[in-house]
Amino acid sequence: MITEQEDLFLRAFRFTSMGMALVTLDGRWLDANEAFIRLVGYTRMELKELTFQDITHPDDLRADVHLANQMVNGLIPSYQLDKRYLHRNGQPVWVSLTVSMVRDRDGDPDFLVVQASDISARKRVEAERDAFFDLSPDMLVIPGRSDCFERVNDRWTEVLGWSAQELTSRPFLDFVHPDDRTRTIAEARATCHGRPLRGFRNRYRHKDGDYLWLEWNTRLVGNGRLYCSARDVTAQQQVLERLRVQGDALRAASNGIVIIDPTVAESPIVYCNPAFERITGYGQAEVLGRNCRFLHRNDKDQDQLRKLNEAMAAGRECQVVLRNYRKSGQLFINELLMAPVRDKAGRLLNYVGILEDITERVRAQDELRHRELHLQQIMKRVPALIFQWHAHPDGRQGFNYISERCQDVFGVPARALMADWSRVPIHPEDMTCFTDSIELAIADRSDWYFEGRLLRPDGEVRWIKATSSPTEMSGDAMTFTGIVLDVTSERQAQEHHRVHEHRIRQVVESASEAFSTRKELERKLEQERQLLNTILETIDVGVKVCDANGLIVLVNRAARELSGIADGRGMTLVEWAEASGMYGMNASGEKKEMGLSQSLQGRLVRNLDLEVQGGQEARQVTVNAKPLRDGTGAIYGAVAVMSDVTELKAVEQQLILLARYDTLTGLPNRRHFDERLAEALARAGRSGQILALMVIDVDHFKHINDTHGHAGGDAVLREMAMRLKRHVRATDTVARLGGDEFVVILEGLGSDEEADLIAAKLVHACRQPIVLQDGEVDISISISIGIGSSAPGRDQDALMLGADKALYEAKWAGRNCFRRMH
Repeated sequence: MITEQEDLFLRAFRFTSMGMALVTLDGRWLDANEAFIRLVGYTRMELKELTFQDITHPDDLRADVHLANQMVNGLIPSYQLDKRYLHRNGQPVWVSLTVSMVRDRDGDPDFLVVQASDISARKRVEAERDAFFDLSPDMLVIPGRSDCFERVNDRWTEVLGWSAQELTSRPFLDFVHPDDRTRTIAEARATCHGRPLRGFRNRYRHKDGDYLWLEWNTRLVGNGRLYCSARDVTAQQQVLERLRVQGDALRAASNGIVIIDPTVAESPIVYCNPAFERITGYGQAEVLGRNCRFLHRNDKDQDQLRKLNEAMAAGRECQVVLRNYRKSGQLFINELLMAPVRDKAGRLLNYVGILEDITERVRAQDELRHRELHLQQIMKRVPALIFQWHAHPDGRQGFNYISERCQDVFGVPARALMADWSRVPIHPEDMTCFTDSIELAIADRSDWYFEGRLLRPDGEVRWIKATSSPTEMSGDAMTFTGIVLDVTSERQAQEHHRVHEHRIRQVVESASEAFSTRKELERKLEQERQLLNTILETIDVGVKVCDANGLIVLVNRAARELSGIADGRGMTLVEWAEASGMYGMNASGEKKEMGLSQSLQGRLVRNLDLEVQGGQEARQVTVNAKPLRDGTGAIYGAVAVMSDVTELKAVEQQLILLARYDTLTGLPNRRHFDERLAEALARAGRSGQILALMVIDVDHFKHINDTHGHAGGDAVLREMAMRLKRHVRATDTVARLGGDEFVVILEGLGSDEEADLIAAKLVHACRQPIVLQDGEVDISISISIGIGSSAPGRDQDALMLGADKALYEAKWAGRNCFRRMH
């Protein structure tokens, strides 16, 4: 008899809208309600001939059987899963399945109760959502409950390079730029509290380390789920940044910028930046709507002005140097670049002018020309041979430069010694001392000093004194700059003085034997003193002598003129230092005489350089000093010799610049480039960053020289140097190796492709025509790119060789392009 409870169950089983069925433990169908029959399409009789395995989709069967076995074995009380039944017509039907166990009175498993709800419509919606999710061109993401993403579409991997597993396994803030994290956290919190996010931008890290700008839009749906979309707006952000920077640059530019409207009568000014106002003295309100000719005043008869007007009438770019006048009437020299701006159809819209006040530069160039002329005159009049000499670890040595005095001093032409330095005619007896002094200077990386004899080709013996200092050191290679003085006259004077001193000693020694000759001895001694004084007053080298107490007892003419002290005898060393300006500072900051004071302590002072502060301008003085000892070795005084080397020092500095920089373009020359390349390769080895070397040739440069002359060719090379420097970073090196060959060293690159981008930029920048005095010339360049390593020596040569081969490929490809070595 059916109980009331069982009757209720049966009625619920029959009439509920949810599909329900009873299944035996081995999977056979016992019964099913009408809702379940409609769900699967089988009749009750047909179902009883089947098992649940027969109508379950093969892909879902394993999970269903596994859960059913766990429940029968008492491991779980029931289970729920989404699965597919196969409808009688063969189509899959998605259901949300709940299965529970019914046990008999003894507690043993009896049969299974199955409840199934049709979720096919929901599954279709989810499939459509997933299709849109995966195919969307935007970056779609569903955040999880934690601070990680729950799901991302494939667009994320395409844009940022990270896999979906990497993006969902780490906190999303790990990918956000550190500077944007605070803003991002604040916006995320506001979004979670219901505020939709529209157009928020932050930076996300790409897998290669770069950061991209993303624009976010979010929506919080009713179930509390947050859906987000992001879009890569890096290019747009860069454009906005460039526009902002360009606007700031116009306002902050040190050059004056003016925009002219040539489509209106009188071509009025429509814009000028603050630098234009500062340079001309006119305010913006005073210049807008006026033609630029007011800057010329009455000085309108200028060749460069006619050239500018002709170029603007023809719609061409033009660069000129004009005489302009400020509002105050003051003349200034204006270097003006006037360039046309056209629309896509080629119609002229505006002219943009860039003004640079080069008054001081012109004045400095005039001063430099005067200085160069003055330097040449000094070089011809300096009574010394000036040289620059190099030494390398592999034993190579030689002269970089020898002045015109070479023939006078050595009796050998300068070109002969430049070809073979060993032809310096050192006297055979002094050769060992000469070579030893060179080796010692190289080993100690210190000053070089040599005093000895020459045996000139004509047989004459001359005495020389040579001094130099290391002015360049790169690795173990060294460059010395110095002078050679012919001191034959001084040596003869010293020998003469020695002979006279010997004679005086003989006279003094004989005084004890013949007192009667005393008067004669005193007379001869006085003659010798007068001779010595005459010599000291005649020579151009300053001499001063002090006694053991530090009182000055002798100051010759050259020393008086050098120090500006009328006499100096009787002064203490401290008083002398204060009055002459020849002093150094001790540890207490007190002024101290640096020559005689050290010699009184028994030290030999060699080539001490001092800067004399007295007089109208500072002078460079070299001091040599030694103690004076009696026959017992006791010090009874000291003597110092002073030489004014101001002009020689200036010459040395000028020679250093001439040896390292190209005189035409001002760029580092080949020797300077070799040093910088070796240093750059060493830094790349330490940092692990990429180094690139570009070798650049001006296309068809010989044709430019033949057509426009060497002056035109030089102007092209100077312009190319300026363009190359303008379009690379300040930390990069641009050098000229010779002719039309330039090189660029790029350090700290993130990838090889970064060098390609810079090369493309240089090819484009150098493609602009150049205006010469005899017309306009089209220009282009060919570039090769070598990627460097940190290995020394051979790899540096290999880098240059590879770049040269790549340059050949660029020229073979038609020039006006770049190629990277393989």
